Amino acid sequence: MNRPLAFAALLMAGTTALHVLGGGPQVHQALLTVADSAELGLYVSLLWHFVTLFLGFAALAFVLAARDRTRWGGMALASAILTLGMAALFFTYGWTRLGEPLTAPQWVLLAPIALLAMWPLRRA
Repeated sequence: MNRPLAFAALLMAGTTALHVLGGGPQVHQALLTVADSAELGLYVSLLWHFVTLFLGFAALAFVLAARDRTRWGGMALASAILTLGMAALFFTYGWTRLGEPLTAPQWVLLAPIALLAMWPLRRA
């Protein structure tokens, strides 16, 4: 078992739990409250739950790659790249819209997880 990938999987699973339990009820419901149409509320829910699915999928990809990098490394690398992209979006939008990146600090969790997962995959 590849330890860095296993640790990245554990961290991503924890991040998924934080998203579902910590951010879900307050943030998702608040977004639905300010959505000014049923259609916008639909898209808010779809995007929110897509993020949940992606985080869980990435955790699974890292677990599978930790067990067999040859077979699952591509899926884990794609998940790590998308996770790094998500981190970049949180940082960039925080910086450009608010003048600071700490109001939406998700990048602080996502970037290290992505880099940790990428590290053993660079050789696969």
